[in-house]
Amino acid sequence: AMELCEGGELFDRITQAHNFSESSAAKVMRQILQAVHYMQTSNLAHRDLKPENFLVLRKDPIEQDGNVLKLIDFGMAKHCPPGQFLKSRVGTPFYMAPQVLMRRYDSQCDMWSVGVIMYILLSGRPPFTGATDEAMLEKVRQGVWKFQGDCWTQVSEDAKALIRMMLKM
Repeated sequence: AMELCEGGELFDRITQAHNFSESSAAKVMRQILQAVHYMQTSNLAHRDLKPENFLVLRKDPIEQDGNVLKLIDFGMAKHCPPGQFLKSRVGTPFYMAPQVLMRRYDSQCDMWSVGVIMYILLSGRPPFTGATDEAMLEKVRQGVWKFQGDCWTQVSEDAKALIRMMLKM
């Protein structure tokens, strides 16, 4: 049986809040990372992690105890045993790892996407931008981004370090 997630998409929650406090973002990130960890221990690459693919169980505030994120849309997920590489360029451009663009990647590509999600949670904007998808993807390919905007003055060095680790090529 399918579970009804009345809380909508994580994407909508980000849009409503603009950006999350670090403590709220931490609660969201813990759940996202638990899902990704489960997938990686199962040798699965989701390949399309983005806020639209996380549903919130209840309408309550997302950081409330018992309000759970559910990862959905496994249409692009692929089995990827250790030492094996995937080659298809799939996913959503904003969240795509450079390795995916270069068509040689493994399930770690999902960690890059998680880094992009965390950046968006804390700032309300994506780390990579461009006038066109191609311009933006060129920045992804080069790994060019920075902590832009006043919101980052409120974010701990630990949180920034985690984003830096996840957005490492």
